[in-house]
Amino acid sequence: MMGLSPENSILGKRDEDLMSEAIASRYRHDDNVVLGSGLSLENIIELVSNSRGNFDWNITTKWPIFDTNNKIIGVMGLTHTISNRNVFETNSTVLMPALIMMLEDLSQPITIADLAKSTCLSVSQFGRLFKKRFGMSPHQYRNKIKLEEVCDLLTKTELTFVVIASKCGFFDQSHLSQQFRKKFSMTPSEYRKLYTLQIGNR
Repeated sequence: MMGLSPENSILGKRDEDLMSEAIASRYRHDDNVVLGSGLSLENIIELVSNSRGNFDWNITTKWPIFDTNNKIIGVMGLTHTISNRNVFETNSTVLMPALIMMLEDLSQPITIADLAKSTCLSVSQFGRLFKKRFGMSPHQYRNKIKLEEVCDLLTKTELTFVVIASKCGFFDQSHLSQQFRKKFSMTPSEYRKLYTLQIGNR
């Protein structure tokens, strides 16, 4: 992917030594979610720079690595380039206004009708295309984004759960905890504590 030969080893280099900070920060975020939760992240769709000087769409799955004492000691991943790239990119371009709208302000509710309107598609057309592209509904995708932001805030700030819930578009702390437990099989409090322990043991 990086166009490096065995003589130009990438061992010991950081993500930002090989790619832009924007892409590197996305990788670090996903790694930290795996390290903090002990759960895998499956079918992450990401844009990756290649050795030809442009970009490929890849699908990546990451798993935690455990030692014999069941302690997380690292992350492993499998990445492959998505086939039929032209169709994939065309679909992504059409959906881009909706994706931007989803990311702009997580605290604000957005309807499917609003998202469809931004792409000049009907609600049914938008829903079908989105699910074909991302393998989930727009609602599920935005909830995934919001929970990823929750993970970031839990591990990088000392904000209260009430504030995090508000910033990430959940009704209240109880709603956040319910959705977080459903996704990660633990409460936000348990996740924050576990992540802190993982960092302290490294």
